[in-house]
Amino acid sequence: MKGTPAQKIGLQENDAILKVNGEDMEGKSISYVVSKVRGEVGTDVTLTIQRGTQELEVKITRAKIAIETVKGTVDSTDATIGFTFKSTHLLKKHCKKKLKKSCNRFTRKRR
Repeated sequence: MKGTPAQKIGLQENDAILKVNGEDMEGKSISYVVSKVRGEVGTDVTLTIQRGTQELEVKITRAKIAIETVKGTVDSTDATIGFTFKSTHLLKKHCKKKLKKSCNRFTRKRR
């Protein structure tokens, strides 16, 4: 995700986490791996990742990650077209308000 510690250090979509702070993650559940990667903001975690045939060790400084539930953009070639994206895995009360705000922004830009 854009702006996250993982993105900032260059982790890629198909990287596989092999170890977290030296602990082998083979056979562990995703929730277990996530629990090891997460931690106190400002502390470091060392990941050993597999990228293709390469094995890399990277250090990430943990941070609070704000997940954008609603995002909107206007088409760069036609300002009468707007796109609104809603994260479907997160259902929060404020999503409806953000979605409405995003749509209203497009309406104002069309006028």
